[in-house]
Amino acid sequence: MKEFAEYLLRFGNLNQQQIALISSKATELNFRKNEYFQKQGKLQNK
Repeated sequence: MKEFAEYLLRFGNLNQQQIALISSKATELNFRKNEYFQKQGKLQNK
């Protein structure tokens, strides 16, 4: 999650409270090689 916060900080300034809020709402997903988040013709609920 630290890498995500650093990425967001490249586009603007966030204080620690804002970073904590984003981190509390975000979920980290891991994918295997050749696995996709979205597949053609299927609806995604995330």
